Amino acid sequence: MNAVHVQKQVLREFLDSGRISDEAAALITKMSIPADEGRYLQHLIREHRPKITLEIGCAFGISSLFICEALRDVGGSKHRPTSTVLASAVCSSSTL
Repeated sequence: MNAVHVQKQVLREFLDSGRISDEAAALITKMSIPADEGRYLQHLIREHRPKITLEIGCAFGISSLFICEALRDVGGSKHRPTSTVLASAVCSSSTL
């Protein structure tokens, strides 16, 4: 099963039920950025204090959540994720 198919399946499940099954959560965990890498992204953002970030290629938007949290902390305004339905919904071009 490819990443795009999994993304669509998880999104459909969430939109239909408002929940994510244990099976879907396991897929997200398996395909997502590890927490230590997410914290490293946050460290870089807090150190360099960008106003806008661009994320090339993503799966479920987990890295976008790490990025958006740190970007908000430093007064950043936008995060632009690419290549996914879910990440675009996380914090697309709206103000954080």
